[in-house]
Amino acid sequence: MLRTIRGRIVATGIAMILAGLLSSLVLMQQQSALLKRAHRNNVDIQLNILARNISAAVLFRDPAAADELLEALTEHHHVVAAQALDQAGEPLAEWQRETLPPADVEQFRRPVLVDGEVVGYVEAVVSNAGVNKATRALWRGALIVMILMSLIMAGGAWLIQRAVGRPLLALSRISDRVRTTGNYRLRAEIPRPPELAMLARNFNAMLETIEQRDAILERDVRLRTAELERLADQFRHRAFHDALTGLPNRALLSERLPSAIARANRNSCHFAVLLLDLDNFKNVNDSLGHDFGDELLKTVADRLTTALRGQDLICRMGGDEFLILLEDIRDPAALDRVAGSIQQALWRDTAVAGHRIEITGSIGGAIYPDHGTDISSLKRSADIAMYASKGRGKNQFTLFEKSMEQPTLYRMMVQNELRDSLHNGAIELWFQPKVAASAHAPPLVVGSEVLARWNHPTKGLLTPDHFIPYAEETGLMRELDYHILRHACAQASIWHRTLEQPMPVAVNLSGIHFRDHAIVEVLQEALTATALPASLLEVELTEAVLIADPSVAFEVLTAIRELGVSIALDDFGMGYSSLHYLRTLPIDTIKLDRSFVQSVLSNAVDQRLIEGILSLAAGLELTVVAEGVETIEQLQFLQRAGCHQMQGYLFLRPSPLEQFEEWLRRTGPAPDLGPVPAAQSVHVLTD
Repeated sequence: MLRTIRGRIVATGIAMILAGLLSSLVLMQQQSALLKRAHRNNVDIQLNILARNISAAVLFRDPAAADELLEALTEHHHVVAAQALDQAGEPLAEWQRETLPPADVEQFRRPVLVDGEVVGYVEAVVSNAGVNKATRALWRGALIVMILMSLIMAGGAWLIQRAVGRPLLALSRISDRVRTTGNYRLRAEIPRPPELAMLARNFNAMLETIEQRDAILERDVRLRTAELERLADQFRHRAFHDALTGLPNRALLSERLPSAIARANRNSCHFAVLLLDLDNFKNVNDSLGHDFGDELLKTVADRLTTALRGQDLICRMGGDEFLILLEDIRDPAALDRVAGSIQQALWRDTAVAGHRIEITGSIGGAIYPDHGTDISSLKRSADIAMYASKGRGKNQFTLFEKSMEQPTLYRMMVQNELRDSLHNGAIELWFQPKVAASAHAPPLVVGSEVLARWNHPTKGLLTPDHFIPYAEETGLMRELDYHILRHACAQASIWHRTLEQPMPVAVNLSGIHFRDHAIVEVLQEALTATALPASLLEVELTEAVLIADPSVAFEVLTAIRELGVSIALDDFGMGYSSLHYLRTLPIDTIKLDRSFVQSVLSNAVDQRLIEGILSLAAGLELTVVAEGVETIEQLQFLQRAGCHQMQGYLFLRPSPLEQFEEWLRRTGPAPDLGPVPAAQSVHVLTD
């Protein structure tokens, strides 16, 4: 670009010179024409004067006078010769210089007039030498002027090119170097012209700004790169590690396992997978809360890390399930030692969040390639073995055997089909009556407890102990409880409209419902939807529910009691019985556990315990229901001890709706005996 500017400056100078030359040529041409025109005008004037003066001499044909007048032309140096002619054109007089005329001459003729009539002529031969000489002198002067002007213009153009073109060319070169090298530390020299100096300063300021910006960008890029690398490390760690315990997760296991398989194949050795599941963890979670459960899982993770080798991979698979990858296993007996070390590390008295707890775990093992050739098959085998350990009494280690598959297949069947059974009517409500303890034949029915059975299409009728544990494992417990609660309210509403006397129903609730207020809304919706009076519904819960978070449990129970629903404490005496709960919680009924009733005739301690509980309940104005009454002798003892209500096989086993209603028709509900705790149990009892 700057080369073009320099060329334009040079071209402009040349154009100016050419314009000056052309202007000078035009001017000189005009001056030459003016000189010649003046010369001719001068000759015309002289001849016209001569023609007027010589008219008399020509008219009277006086040669002497004509000669005298012609000689007057001698004063005019450019006139070479002259003559006067008569009307016929004959010479009358003539004059000629003695010197020969130059070659460049011109002849002029003018008429001689007298009263407007031509009487003769005058002729003159005029030399153009003087005019030509003056013209040449003029051209010489003009040429000198044009040369001087051209030199001045060329010099001016050169000076302009030097003052403007060179600095611009320098700026062009420095900008090209910056472009090609990317070096923004380069600077342009400051030229003298103020305008170009300002341009160079602005250019340098721009380079400095870019340099500072690049420095800031480089710093930001370094910081951002370091941050991105840190975040990438965090994301990778999160992607391959459990957020709670910090242990590797399933993704890292999937990444490590192919290497373990390749090494085992290359070295002709084995590796093992151990699957650890904590015993009774769900009960701990339900009773003590999820925060406590999380702290317990962290403690387990720390103990596993301490108990195992550094090269062993310990993964948390989710929940309370841990998987351990043990490489280079040459003796299966080594697995017993490793499992023993794990159980010993776990089985220590532990204080977590202010609670003392004993940690145990059931462990299942599988060996590559005997029990599986990929993570899916190995984990499945270890999972089957782990459940075999739980079946043997928990806190055991079991190595996989083919014969263990059938129980696991059943468990998978239950987990896969239970949800659908809630929607297709396969979960049925069964009922067991509660009767007044007073001597009466037939017994006076004061309510019923709702139980559940799963009418499976291939397995037949399943009692709760065959599917409730799996519902708790898969998180279906809420849905199952809600299903039973709504259907129980619907049936109780039908009885309320058809029976002569009220028939309260009781429903067991899982501990998960007492960690938030959702169950209160569900109860309200069920009562509203079925138009069931709240006094005909009772909810039953176990003492373990109250231990997790007593304050939250108290809020939920209070909200339930405010609905008008009665509350019963189930399995009383078997858990963490506390007089504090009986005194502070809104409980209406306590249910004696069947273990007390079954041994009441043979165990004096149980007799005294029952009598003490009945005396305590009387002081607190609580109703007592005895469960598991199977003999007349048990009934008679409970009547003498002052028990209020009973239920058990002596009266009626848990029965489907049709059989229960048939029994009711034979027995009849009790007359109105005053306030009786009534509820419907969502958590199915094992009977």
